[in-house]
Amino acid sequence: MMNNKNYESLLNTEIPINLDLLDDCVQKMYLSGNQECHEICNRFHSRPDSLSIVDQVLQSNHSFHLKIFSLNIFAHFVESRWEALPEDNQVQLRNFIAQFINNVAAAPENSISPQNREHLLRYSNNVLINILKYDWPTKWPRFIPDILDATSSSPAMCANCFVILQNLAQEFTEFPEDSLSTSKTAEMSATFIEQFPMIFSLIEIALKSTENPDLVKACLKSLKYFIKAIDPTIIFSNAIFDTICSNLLPDPRYTIYCIAVFGEIAANPYLPNDVSTIILQLFGSIVQCLSNVFNPDDIYETNSRTGEQDFVHIFTVSMTSFVSSFQDILETPSNAPSYSIMLKWLFNVTAQAKNDDTDFKLCIDLWHTIARTIFTECASLRAEYSPVYIPLLPMLRRLAIQRMECPSELIYFFDETGVHSRRNESTTLSNVVFTAMREMLVYLTHIDRADMMAALLEKVDEIKRGNWSSEAMNCLCWAAGSIGGALTEDEEKHFVAQILEYLLTLCKELPDISMRANVASGIMYICSQYGRFLSKYWELLKVVMHKLFEFMSESIPEVQDSAIESMKSVVKYCRNLLVTRQANEESSFLEWMLANSSQVFAPLRPDNIVEMYEIYSTMIQLIHIDDDRNRMTSIISQNLNQRLTALTGNIQPMDQSWYEQLIFVINCNSKMATYLGPSFYSQLSQIIPQLVQIYTTISAGSQQVSPETREFIILQEIKGNIIKLFITSVQLCGRIGLISSTVLPPTLEVFMPDYQSTVAKTPEILGLLAALSTKLPGEIQNNIQHVFTAIYTPTLPFLQDYSECFKFWENFTMFIAALISHVPVFLTLISNNDVTVFMDYLKRCCSHPQQEVSEHALVALMDLLSALDTRVSQQFANEFTDFFGLDLVQFVMTLLTDSVHKYAFNTLMGISRKLIQLNTIRKKTDELFQIFLTLFPNRSPKELGEALQQMQEHSANYQEFKKILRNFMIQVRKFALHDPAIYKKEKEEILAVLAEKVKIPGLIPPNELPEVKEQVQKLCDVVNSFNL
Repeated sequence: MMNNKNYESLLNTEIPINLDLLDDCVQKMYLSGNQECHEICNRFHSRPDSLSIVDQVLQSNHSFHLKIFSLNIFAHFVESRWEALPEDNQVQLRNFIAQFINNVAAAPENSISPQNREHLLRYSNNVLINILKYDWPTKWPRFIPDILDATSSSPAMCANCFVILQNLAQEFTEFPEDSLSTSKTAEMSATFIEQFPMIFSLIEIALKSTENPDLVKACLKSLKYFIKAIDPTIIFSNAIFDTICSNLLPDPRYTIYCIAVFGEIAANPYLPNDVSTIILQLFGSIVQCLSNVFNPDDIYETNSRTGEQDFVHIFTVSMTSFVSSFQDILETPSNAPSYSIMLKWLFNVTAQAKNDDTDFKLCIDLWHTIARTIFTECASLRAEYSPVYIPLLPMLRRLAIQRMECPSELIYFFDETGVHSRRNESTTLSNVVFTAMREMLVYLTHIDRADMMAALLEKVDEIKRGNWSSEAMNCLCWAAGSIGGALTEDEEKHFVAQILEYLLTLCKELPDISMRANVASGIMYICSQYGRFLSKYWELLKVVMHKLFEFMSESIPEVQDSAIESMKSVVKYCRNLLVTRQANEESSFLEWMLANSSQVFAPLRPDNIVEMYEIYSTMIQLIHIDDDRNRMTSIISQNLNQRLTALTGNIQPMDQSWYEQLIFVINCNSKMATYLGPSFYSQLSQIIPQLVQIYTTISAGSQQVSPETREFIILQEIKGNIIKLFITSVQLCGRIGLISSTVLPPTLEVFMPDYQSTVAKTPEILGLLAALSTKLPGEIQNNIQHVFTAIYTPTLPFLQDYSECFKFWENFTMFIAALISHVPVFLTLISNNDVTVFMDYLKRCCSHPQQEVSEHALVALMDLLSALDTRVSQQFANEFTDFFGLDLVQFVMTLLTDSVHKYAFNTLMGISRKLIQLNTIRKKTDELFQIFLTLFPNRSPKELGEALQQMQEHSANYQEFKKILRNFMIQVRKFALHDPAIYKKEKEEILAVLAEKVKIPGLIPPNELPEVKEQVQKLCDVVNSFNL
């Protein structure tokens, strides 16, 4: 057997390529996952002569895997080096791949397995498409006639022809930003439309070839994508539409593929308005054909019975699109029977699909659309909705209650096994589905509030009759909470009272404590979603708060967790009521909580005590009198300060208990700093001496510990957490005078000297300097030499390797970004050499492969260029841009063309535009042109000159410059489809949607709306009497 050492010879360009050895290496990579072979094959791609093996391999008897490997090499070569080839070689290679595709498609069945044929065609088609993106239509104007001529060679080639044309259409309709400039996209689209009549002729022939089902299916699948590229009305006026409707749709072999075509037609935004007659006829035919296919009791059984595993999925995708697009046409009385049947099928899909299934989401989106439309007709237009929906809407309400998705804000919940779990993160899909279901329920509530309330209470009765499950209880409570704000105040008063009474009674009757805990968790969630209701009923709010405190002291830890989360939600909505003394009360509820703080904290676990500090601080922050706020802060801080004093008197960082106690104290203070605002400084001033003492003691001890040990990591974590508390205090506590008097002195006198002298540096110190630069720019400017000596220069040795010291990179970037944004004049106060070093490290941060670092640094670079306009002297600005300008242009263009920083396109584009607008750059056009020649050797000087001229001429126009730069960058490197920055949605569109939602009561969750204050008493006795 050949060993791995032999494979290394494949990378030696001075030795002819041994195809047998390469074949063996490739097969080991594909079949056994050999990592060494994988590495060698990856490196082989980079051999300058790797393309030379392609024709030899593809025309030989070498393995199937080597042929796939060769096609990958071919495709990569076309993507990166195609234009470097002479035109004669381009023609030879494209003719070669076209012939190879024809040979594979026409090969006898006994010479190649169907699976291998499919793979070879897919990879070779990819090569051809890559070539077409360069050569069609300009260099290969007859491509479409040529490939249509080749279809006569075999039915398989004809079917593959449709696949190729489909892939070509997708390139300029679905993926143009992947690799096509705007002009190239327009050129390809226009040529495809112009030559489509020739394709139509082939489609007509293929659709009549019913003796060859694979060809008919390939044609229908491709037609679905052609519709995106052409005027869809052409389909209606052509004979193929009659062929599909009359001959293929009724044939079970093709029904679902025809439906997919119709779904794509429905989704096309350019359909004329006068298609109602055709749509109704077509819809009737679809329903008639599917009536013999679906089993209503098990809709997904259709997949196995038809032999098409995606039958139901294709049906769902197509028909949800169809119904959404033509809802107003389909709901007419004459079409009501067919429409009712379709809605029933889609309802069954919703009922039988799993919550995490795409089909479920598609259906929920459809029901959301229908509910919104009906609500608009009822509420806005005062019109009656179609009778076809009358039996559907009650079913939808009950299905939504039964299948309600977990709220995105919920952290604790009982899973399907009855186990109480903490959800660390929710998926994007589940969040989207929850939002759609919640909004759908709000619309359905507005349409018929009585039926919605009845449906929820029916579910309670069903559970009480013995149909208990954790899932049913969860969904009921999540659904009940979701309509908070959608009921009128009077309805809300009766409904909330009734459902809480039902649930409390149910909870008493349940035999198992975990079941009772499940119901209690649901009760707490409902209470947290009806803040408006509670804020109007002081007596009930008070009882609910006391009941939550009772839940916190229960023996089941998870109930305590849910109680804390629910109380946070209630307090956020009702905090004004809770901090104000109500009638017939001796004090405010906050005062009661403070007076009983020992009892409040006693049963809580440490992590929940930290959350309780958030609750206290949220309310204390609303107190208007400074002395009262300070007194209240002192009450909740007393125990913490006693603990900190004890910890300071006996510093034992390696003792687990001591460490946990300190982190606990810091976390509680961080909550107070976050939610108290400036009031926290009365507390901070008391604990600073102890924190500084612990910091200096730990820092001195870390000098004696090896950086590779666990002990060193613990010591650094302690120091880092102390500094993070200071950072939070600076960022969120506001008042500059307080920051200057409390945080700045220990920073200048203790933390900075320690950072300069100690080997065990704390990177969070850089973050603290960033925060201080933002709040106290004058003081940092006055101490800039000290800052550079003690902080900036000692950090540079940690910034030599991107793979190491990430915290230093992250915090250093925040530090220099804050300096640039708030103290830009510092550049004029340091030496020229320091400025040069600073710019070098700023560029290093911009180039960092981690997005968190590079994005901050690029924004800082943009801020620096903007600051040169107004915040430093004109002389300095001119000298700076004269020295660094061209270097920055070259640097930014390099980032634009790499494969790492695609996400930063908009920022890099803005920097480029700003640089090219500078007068000092405009005066150096020749040098700038030389930089472009050096950076982009694969582009002609004429092309580069034209691109540079266009950028300079249009640099004042944001959108035009962006288009020019994007088109230019596509020529020198490919943007990926998932690049988020090139065509991202404008924020104004999102804000407009939110503005519309605010107009509909309940559509925005109540906890996101302003709080309301009033008082009344209701339901108190029932809640008071309840015990877990």
